[in-house]
Amino acid sequence: MSDQSGTIIWKAEYKAWGECKTEKAKSNFFENSEIISNNIRFQGQYFDEETGLHYNRYRYYSPYVGRFVSKDPIGLLGGSNYYQYGLSPITWIDPTGLSFKSVQETKEDRARRQTSRSAPYIKHTMAKCKTQAQDISKKEAQYWDMSKCQANIAQVTAYRNRLEKEGLNKGYRVDLGDNKGSHYYIYDAGRNIGFNEGKTTQYMRIEVSSTNEFHGHPISKQRYDSYMKKVVK
Repeated sequence: MSDQSGTIIWKAEYKAWGECKTEKAKSNFFENSEIISNNIRFQGQYFDEETGLHYNRYRYYSPYVGRFVSKDPIGLLGGSNYYQYGLSPITWIDPTGLSFKSVQETKEDRARRQTSRSAPYIKHTMAKCKTQAQDISKKEAQYWDMSKCQANIAQVTAYRNRLEKEGLNKGYRVDLGDNKGSHYYIYDAGRNIGFNEGKTTQYMRIEVSSTNEFHGHPISKQRYDSYMKKVVK
């Protein structure tokens, strides 16, 4: 860590599983100021000076043995070993203390969320008025801006694109196993964003294909809840 002049005021060396081996700190700001400290450890972890453990949101992690000190609160959903941090401290992370994941997989997920482009997909943007959107949604879910009574396809498509980009940025990825390179994301927009089965809904599912194109549609609360059981932690 350096100050505004570029002078190093804190540095440390770590052992493989996160134990702070040596720590050096000083303050150059003014004479009687406190020594700088840095309690940030692995991703999602904060050093607890009283116990020597790392607070990892849902439970504590011991850097001395490279394991959590309590069982995984989500049980086998987090893996077959209740106390395991990850397969390797270099290529795996567990920012919540619930389940570990590959750093490479995280990078790929972030890239898909940020760089994917909208697919030309009109099945869920066909309605030209609110009543029509509700009626069509009995067979095919429809996006609709609830503040408008009428709109053309271009306007509904633009609305869809804004929503799906918001969903990719804030939503959850669903574990589909082997799905031919596609990723699913679900999102609770917190306001009605269209119709599904003739009813208003605030939930949506977005698919990003292997060609890095996204498209989605409004889904029911029941469908959203079923996807939540498969969310990647």
